Amino acid sequence: MTVTKEDLDILVNYRREEGAVSFYLYSSPRETFPEFHSRLNSFVDFIGRKTRQDGRELRLKADFFTCVEKELTHYFPGDKHRTFCLFWSPEIYYYLEVPVRLREMAVVGPDFHTRPLLNALTQFERYAVLVFDRRTVRLFQYYMGRMREESALFGDYVLPNFNPSAGSFQSRREKTTARKIQESYYRHLREAARLTFDNFDRYGFQKLLLGSHVDEVNMIKRFLHPYLTERLAGQFISDPDDPEKIIEAKIVECVSDHRRRVEREKIQMLIDASAHRRAVLGVEKVDEALNADKVSELVINSNFHQEGYYCPQRHYINARPADNRCGICGRELLREPNLEDEIVEESWLKGSRIFNVIEEQEKFSDDQIGAFLRY
Repeated sequence: MTVTKEDLDILVNYRREEGAVSFYLYSSPRETFPEFHSRLNSFVDFIGRKTRQDGRELRLKADFFTCVEKELTHYFPGDKHRTFCLFWSPEIYYYLEVPVRLREMAVVGPDFHTRPLLNALTQFERYAVLVFDRRTVRLFQYYMGRMREESALFGDYVLPNFNPSAGSFQSRREKTTARKIQESYYRHLREAARLTFDNFDRYGFQKLLLGSHVDEVNMIKRFLHPYLTERLAGQFISDPDDPEKIIEAKIVECVSDHRRRVEREKIQMLIDASAHRRAVLGVEKVDEALNADKVSELVINSNFHQEGYYCPQRHYINARPADNRCGICGRELLREPNLEDEIVEESWLKGSRIFNVIEEQEKFSDDQIGAFLRY
C-alpha cells in the first residue's frame, strides 16, 4: 500500500479517547513465513491483553486479524528487510510497509503512534517513471518498493510505407509526409512531458526515471520542464508493451543504482567530516555524541546490530559500559539486546535526521554506524 500526504494527515491528526492501536512488526530476510506468522499471533494477543489492562473500551474485531493475515500473506517480503506498520480503530484501518527496520512495538492510546513511521518516510524518495516509445506512454509511480501505474497515453499517428523508386513527385510527397510525422512525434513527446509535469504538479515526486530506447530518451529530454530535468535520476532501456514484472525489475535496478550513488556520497561525506572532527564513526563514539546531544544526522546500516545498555530515566546509551552505571544519574543500566533501536529512537527524539544505508557499501562495512555532529 502506498502512502499519500492525505493519508499521513489522517493518521497524525486522528484522535479517539476510547483508544486506537498502532503496531510495528519487523521481518528479517532470514525469517520464514511460519516463524513470522507465529510472532504475528503473539503480537495480536499482546495487543488484546494490553487493551484490557489499560481499561480501554476497545476490542479487536474478529475480522481484524483475518484482514492483517491476508495482507501479510500476500506481501510477505521473503528476502527483504520489511517493517509492517498497522493502525487500527473501529473507525479506521491503515496498513503500510517500509523497507527498513523499525523498532517493534504495540501501542494503545488515544492517537496513533506515527513518529517512527514519519521518520522512516523522510528518507524514501518518490519516483515517477516514464516509459514510452513512438506510440505509447505509460507513467508509473515507484515508492518504498511498490510500483503503481498512474496514467497512459497513446499516439494516433501511423508510419507510412515509403516507395523510393516512385520518382520525384513521390519523393516530395514522402518528404511532406515525413515532416508531418516528425511534427506529430514531437507533439507526442510534448504530451508525454506534459503528462509527467501534471503528475508532478498534482502529487509531487522527488526523482524521475526514463525508460525507452536511447535515442527516444535523448529526444524527450528536450521537451521536459526544467523542474523535471533537475529531478532526472536515471534511465533504462524498455518498451511500454513489456510485462509489468519486467518493467518493475528494471525500475528496481535503476533505483538501486541511484540509491547506491546517494549512499556512497553520504558515506564519503561522513568519512571526510570525521577527519575534521565534524563527524564520528563507530557505535561507541556515536553513543558518546548522542548522550551529549551533538548528533545532527545519524547514518546507520540497515543490518547493524548491537547489544548494550540503556538508562530509560535519563536516556543514556552505552554499548560497552565500564561499570554498568548511567553516566548521568548513576543508576544501574538495563541490558538492551537491540541497542540500535534505542539509538534510532533517541536520535529521533533529539531532533536528529536519520539516514539508513540500505545498499552494501564497502567503506562502511566495518563501522556500520556514524553521525554528523552539530558542533
